[in-house]
Amino acid sequence: MDNYNITGEILVRAVEEYYKDDMEPMYNLLHPDVTFLLPGRDQLIEGRDELRRIMSLERSKEKLAIQNAMGQEDSEVVHYAASYITDVIAKYKESEKRLREICEENKDADTVLIYLQFSDKMLHKNIFSEPEQRMYLNMFEGYMQELYEMDSSKVDGELIRDLIELHREYIKNTDGLEIWIDRAEEKVYMDLAAAKEVLKFYFHKKNEQKFKEVIQKIKKSPLLLDGEILEWIRFY
Repeated sequence: MDNYNITGEILVRAVEEYYKDDMEPMYNLLHPDVTFLLPGRDQLIEGRDELRRIMSLERSKEKLAIQNAMGQEDSEVVHYAASYITDVIAKYKESEKRLREICEENKDADTVLIYLQFSDKMLHKNIFSEPEQRMYLNMFEGYMQELYEMDSSKVDGELIRDLIELHREYIKNTDGLEIWIDRAEEKVYMDLAAAKEVLKFYFHKKNEQKFKEVIQKIKKSPLLLDGEILEWIRFY
């Protein structure tokens, strides 16, 4: 990946792009075959998925710019980075606290789901210290448990997948998460993300028997399978 020639102006743009809200809802509004010509590019970008791929690469470059900026000798650049990121962190903490207070007041499934969706994105920003990440992850898991008890249908495979991935990254293991794997396994007939996460879990645990049992369940399901699962099915 090419290094950025970082200036204060580029850094401001970088942090604004990296910490902005998720763009996925915007992509979903676009027609799959739409064609784009982005500023500074000579060739057309054909299709929604290609735009998503290119913007993902750009986001990776922006993240690199933020990381590199903190090592710059230019005090103005470091000031831009530190002040902006500090402000972003404060805003996320304030929003999380406000949503959590609403959850405690209302205690209804839809409100808890909104909190979980916000916290999921927040945790994936990776902007907190490690102890803070663990603290917010513990609250995330706690509210997931509450939501499951209220309405298990609202805890889908993507939420379970993200919980397990965050545990791997910040807790460094998945001990104690078997209950969520069991719950995901209940959804393998109707939830592709749940099916994939269960397969990955048993694969990493080297539990061949359970892995093959889930493969058989998936084969009998009406799921529209992607290339990754089809490859597993062909191999096993």
